[in-house]
Amino acid sequence: MSAGALRRAALGVAVFVLSALTTAVTASAGTGWVIQHTPSPFDSSRGISDGFQAVSCTSPTACTAVGFRGGEGLAERWNGSAWAVQPTPPNSTRPGTPGFTGVSCVSTTCTAVGNTGGGTMVERWDGTRWSLQWTPTARKPLATLAGVSCTSNNACTAVGGVGGVGGAALAERWNGTDWTVQSVPTPSGKTDAFLRGVSCTSSTACVAAGYSENSTVQNSARSLIERWNGTTWTIQPIPQPAHTVETELSGVSCGSTSACTAVGSSTASSSPPGVTTLAEHWNGTAWTIQPTPTQSTFEGLAGVSCFSTVTCIAVGYTPSAKTLTEVWDGYSWTIQTTPNPVGYGFSQLFGASCTSATACTTVGKWNHNGPWTFTLAEQHS
Repeated sequence: MSAGALRRAALGVAVFVLSALTTAVTASAGTGWVIQHTPSPFDSSRGISDGFQAVSCTSPTACTAVGFRGGEGLAERWNGSAWAVQPTPPNSTRPGTPGFTGVSCVSTTCTAVGNTGGGTMVERWDGTRWSLQWTPTARKPLATLAGVSCTSNNACTAVGGVGGVGGAALAERWNGTDWTVQSVPTPSGKTDAFLRGVSCTSSTACVAAGYSENSTVQNSARSLIERWNGTTWTIQPIPQPAHTVETELSGVSCGSTSACTAVGSSTASSSPPGVTTLAEHWNGTAWTIQPTPTQSTFEGLAGVSCFSTVTCIAVGYTPSAKTLTEVWDGYSWTIQTTPNPVGYGFSQLFGASCTSATACTTVGKWNHNGPWTFTLAEQHS
């Protein structure tokens, strides 16, 4: 398996049928961060796995986390005191294994996206219940939506990919009534593209991040940034780190149209290749690489949340299977100590959402040296 394939597996691009236990967890020491108990029902007869992939908060007491539970999509809601599972409708008309990979909330409504193995999946929370929404790619094989960003109840953009090997990046737009597919360019010389994350500051301003590659050439993945101006998607020039064979972006967050941060990982050209964290910043004119601290030879960033134009938090994984959290203070990235569940075999963070500099929630999954995984949520307050 190539370094890129390993990295994509670690970041959880696809929805996996993974594993899960249920238990209360106790945090190890972590400055300002605590692990929150999340319900994670265990069903040994079905061999169910739980895991969060994304989170969206509208206030410190209102967060929605989404992911997977065996053969179902999973949504849980934080009310300031406890997490509770929200029923989501089954996808009996769509083959495959449903799971959510992205969520965006505006006021009391939320939109969650993912796939079923047989097409894209979108569900909407109206403040009372979740309901399925039809998308043009709902029955298109190998189509998936990985991220979503909403600026109002009537304006959401979801991104992902369609077609498998040799496939194309995918973007769809919600106008309050229907989802429509938008044309997305593929970089010249590349045969494959996938968008993992998107951040919109208005209905006419979105930035999507992911990667493109030549499906016939090993280790050819390169970071990809595309921008929506209300009319068209265009590819933005983005620097690639020196002495790397692959780079990929997994998440993006914009504090304004002139302040965006995208995060991911890069694979060094050394032997054996090391994988390190990657962060890039948009200042309204150009993208530049931001140095990130390196702890080891296999680590990456999976998600990012910017709660101002100069302050961001990014999350990911390390080779020692511990949670990874880094903070940008406007000048540099630094690693923050975050807790891991007691007795964990591995723990990873995939999503982050901050409503202020002192109110952040991160989510992911962990296991207890066994085949099942738990949902994981951590909060800084």
